[in-house]
Amino acid sequence: MSSMVRQIETSDGNISILRKDRLEEVNYNFPGVPLYIRKGTLSGYPGYSFTSHWHEDLEFIVIFSGEMQYNVNGEIFTLRSGEGLVVASRQMHYGFSDARKECSFLCVLLHPLLFSSNHVLEEEYVAPLRDFSPFSFLILRRNVPWQAEIMEQLCRMDKKLADPYPLLALQSLGFAVWDLLFSHACHEREPQKEHASRQLAALKDMLRFIQQRYPEKIYLQDIADAGHLCRSSCSELFQRYLHQSPVRYLNTFRLRRSAELLTQTDLSILETADSCGFENISYFSKAFREFFGVSPREYRRQKARSFPH
Repeated sequence: MSSMVRQIETSDGNISILRKDRLEEVNYNFPGVPLYIRKGTLSGYPGYSFTSHWHEDLEFIVIFSGEMQYNVNGEIFTLRSGEGLVVASRQMHYGFSDARKECSFLCVLLHPLLFSSNHVLEEEYVAPLRDFSPFSFLILRRNVPWQAEIMEQLCRMDKKLADPYPLLALQSLGFAVWDLLFSHACHEREPQKEHASRQLAALKDMLRFIQQRYPEKIYLQDIADAGHLCRSSCSELFQRYLHQSPVRYLNTFRLRRSAELLTQTDLSILETADSCGFENISYFSKAFREFFGVSPREYRRQKARSFPH
C-alpha cells in the first residue's frame, strides 16, 4: 500500500506522487521540464470532483464548455465557458460539480523553476509571484484584455504540444503568460492574513494525515492531533474551508480511492474495500452507491465499457 498512499489527483485526473513534504509532485509532460499541459472533462473524475490538493506550480484553468465550481482555500465560485482561473503557489484548491454537469477544460501548470534561469529573474520576477503572491486565485475574464491574452497563450501552448520539437516554443509562451501575470497582478497586492495562513497550514497537515493514513482506522481525534488542534477546532476548519466534516472528507477520500482501484486494478470488491479503510463490505457498498449512484460492481462495468482494452 505504500505507493498508493502517496498518490493524489491533478486537475486532469492523472495520478501524481506526494513528496515527503506532502506537496504534489506533478507528472510533467516532458521529463526534467516543469511544465504540465492537459485537457480534461469533469465526468472523468469520481463524483465529478477533483481531490483537494496543492503544489508549488501556478495552476491555470481555461473552461471550453459547461461550467464547474471551484474551491480555493474555502472560497467557492463558479467558472463558466470562456472564463479561466489562476491559482497561486501552495494554495489548497479543487474543482467540482455538485449537480454532476459536464465541463471540458484545459489545465496548465507552470513551475517557477521554468523561469529561474538566473538570480536576477529569480529575485525580481519569479519570487513576487511564487513567495509573495498578491492573490490566492484570480478569475480570468474575456472582457479584460490582458486576462484574455493569458487564456489565448495557454491555448497556444496546448496546440504546440503536437509539434515535433515544442519545448522552446512552450517555454516562450510560458514566459509570455508569466509576464502578463507579473505586469498586471503584482500591482494589486493584498497582504496575506497571518491568522488565515496558520489555519491553512493546520488544515493541510490534517489533509496530509488523511491522504497518507486513509487505509487505517482513523478517529476524529487522530485527525485533530495531526493539526495540533482540539476536535471542535478541527471540525470548524474543515467546515470553513472544505464545507464538510472531517469524517465526511475521510469517507469521500476513501470512496474516490476505491473507485480508482475498481477501474485500475483487478482487486475484488472486498479487497478494494479493505484497501481503502472500509472494514464492513455492506457499509462500503451502501456508501459507494449513495456517492456514485451505482454499486461498486456496476461502476466497474460502466468504466470498462467506457474505456475498452
